Amino acid sequence: DMKSQLLKMQEMQSHFEKAKLELADKDRHLSNYRDELTKVTGQYDQTTAKYTSVEQKLKQVSEELKCQRHNADSCRRGLEQKLKDQEKEHQKELSHQQNSQHALDQQFNQMKTKLGQEVQLAKKEYNVLQSEIDKVKAQKHSLEKDMEELKQKLSRTDQILQASQTKENDARKGFEEMQKEKSRLSCQLEQ
Repeated sequence: DMKSQLLKMQEMQSHFEKAKLELADKDRHLSNYRDELTKVTGQYDQTTAKYTSVEQKLKQVSEELKCQRHNADSCRRGLEQKLKDQEKEHQKELSHQQNSQHALDQQFNQMKTKLGQEVQLAKKEYNVLQSEIDKVKAQKHSLEKDMEELKQKLSRTDQILQASQTKENDARKGFEEMQKEKSRLSCQLEQ
């Protein structure tokens, strides 16, 4: 019965170690998702900076257009057309960057949502594993307590056996003394 209890305790210990390894693996997955979020955030920041640069460039072109309006009509029309073309190109580029930023915003939000779901799932799995670990600890404690009680019972049994052995030895010695006394008395009677 003690051997069965020991095997059961070892099995609980193995389950406990396996649960710890699974929890560490979940932590590694969570760290990977955080790294991916950091990467997407960096891309988002770069696009925002580029968008701001294009916007400033567009403002600069607009100011340049205002200055050119003070020139002669012949030059003005040519410059205005040129600046309009530049503005159109910058608007096109700005629109492209806005679309790119919008796409990155969507990707960022999707990744953020996915990460949030993964975090919640990881928390749930962590709580489940923690609950299992607590159960294993409780079972281990109970087994240790039962083993200690068995050890105490075994110790008491050993003490009882030793006392019985001592009584048996004393009785044997008494019986041998009685046999010797009986032989001595028989010898005296025969004389």
